[in-house]
Amino acid sequence: MCDKLPGMADLGASKPVARTPKPSAITTAGYTHRPPIALLAWLFLSLTLVAWDTLYVQLRPYAMPGGTLHSPLWAPYAMYGSVDHIYGWPAWNSRNGFTAVQSAMNVLERAFYCWYLYVIGCQIGDWSFAHISHLEIRGDGVSLAVLLSFSGAVMTVSKTMLYCEPRPSYQLQRTDLLTVSRVE
Repeated sequence: MCDKLPGMADLGASKPVARTPKPSAITTAGYTHRPPIALLAWLFLSLTLVAWDTLYVQLRPYAMPGGTLHSPLWAPYAMYGSVDHIYGWPAWNSRNGFTAVQSAMNVLERAFYCWYLYVIGCQIGDWSFAHISHLEIRGDGVSLAVLLSFSGAVMTVSKTMLYCEPRPSYQLQRTDLLTVSRVE
């Protein structure tokens, strides 16, 4: 295998340094994920709250104060819309489309989170705290589910940063759910 070169002394290099493993010794461990309990709890809570918020935004003006769907489900938004005008009548009357676009992003990021929970849920037989705290998920789709969950988290952070930034001087004109045009 490693023949000595003519005239070279034996330096111990005649023995192979590494061997190719036999096919029976090769294992593919794959990706293993341990979902944190806090993450699972947060996803269940936030999915519910964001679904409520998304429906409020997409059903405006019917879900707004005075609308046919406002009471009792979206009654707390009457006070919130008076403080945060992006959710209230001032933004609606000025045809500001920021809230609708933000809500459309909510739908996409929630789909990512739901896929993550679906993949995790398919492998969980026992939803008890003792079982979930020692859970290790592996198999097809787990790495994609984790990547999508991370992508949803990046979308959440970017929306939060965008929401906290001062609005530009121009308005976004609401035309429908996914189409927004700039008005100078």
